[in-house]
Amino acid sequence: MYLNLSINTRIIKSTCLLLLILLSRQSGHCLAIVNGVVQHTALWKPVLYLSYINSFDDIFRSAGVMVKDSARIDTNGEFIFLLQNSKPGIYRIQIQSISSGLPTEINLGIPGENYIHIYIYGTRDTITIQANGAELNRSYQIQGNPECILFQQIRDLRLPFFDTLRSSWSTLENAPSVLSENYPLSGRVILQPMETTLQNVQHALYTFIDSTTNPIAGLLAVAYCQLSLKDGTCDSFLEASADKWSQTDSTNTYIRSFIKNIRDQKIHLSTGSVVPDIILPGTSGYQNYLSEIQARIILINFWTTSCQECCTLNITLINPLLRRYRDQGFTVFSVALDVDNATWQGIVEKNKLDGIQVTDVNKISASTTARLYRVQNVPDLFLIDSEGYLIARNPDPRQLEGLIRAYLESN
Repeated sequence: MYLNLSINTRIIKSTCLLLLILLSRQSGHCLAIVNGVVQHTALWKPVLYLSYINSFDDIFRSAGVMVKDSARIDTNGEFIFLLQNSKPGIYRIQIQSISSGLPTEINLGIPGENYIHIYIYGTRDTITIQANGAELNRSYQIQGNPECILFQQIRDLRLPFFDTLRSSWSTLENAPSVLSENYPLSGRVILQPMETTLQNVQHALYTFIDSTTNPIAGLLAVAYCQLSLKDGTCDSFLEASADKWSQTDSTNTYIRSFIKNIRDQKIHLSTGSVVPDIILPGTSGYQNYLSEIQARIILINFWTTSCQECCTLNITLINPLLRRYRDQGFTVFSVALDVDNATWQGIVEKNKLDGIQVTDVNKISASTTARLYRVQNVPDLFLIDSEGYLIARNPDPRQLEGLIRAYLESN
């Protein structure tokens, strides 16, 4: 009689895991277990990294976030973290590509988001994850405590945008007419589904934030949607949410750092404030100064080459607008937050991106420029006048041309 070695191996692992749980509880140790299966290819390192998130600002940050543990992914895709006396709070699991040098490096561009957020109580907690390493955030399914389930529900609210973006990008790759000198109808057709879906997703996240009784899940929803950083019109809504959550737990470090985040945002980058100068190298290697640009109105465009939404906006919206209004005094200052200089230059050349193209090789979470502008997700757009005063941050793409035209006509 032949034995199925694969099945027997899994039975042995499950038995050992059960024994570990029983022994830890009998000995009085507080053991949290995070395990599961993550399928990966040769393009990804067979390792998962677990980091503790200290504050609201660290949810999407790489620099300054310390790895607490790592787990090897075996040939079956199985992994396990055994955490003794772990601190209760938000944790982040990440997988890294073979070209990545930093365990906490985070990819924010949809659909290649390489992270999962979980919550660990710190005692007798068991969390099980199933995922595809190539699309870790988009694909994962989780079993565990109530916060983990709510975290996945937040991710599920974003899934329609993942799907619409993938469809739009596929259409764009087969629509060379969007690169024409005019503002083509095909570009608008490609953007329209994205804009509609994004608006629906943001509304769903607003509803979740407003209705949830769990402040930790509410804070993660805010961070995922980037409401506090990308839409100044929602300040009052966020402040009301912060007040509600602080009444639930006034000592919670995530809530307190969130309140500070809102206050800092209002002080540093409110409409009418002067934005910081940017000094970064362009495609030729020479430094470019934002403050030295001679233009009546400037669009600062933070993006990454791995973000399909960014690349779609560059080709179908930003490039055509620049060609249409450049002679009237409009220009674009595009800041690519990429570590691979060659890939960035290749994308700029392939897509014939106009305007001033610069790069910050430190990526979003480690970039001084991104920190000054409080950029935590991309695309992130800032429309400023010739003296550096902020006119609008992340205006609706359907309204961007109207804002530019109105300013040029009245100034």
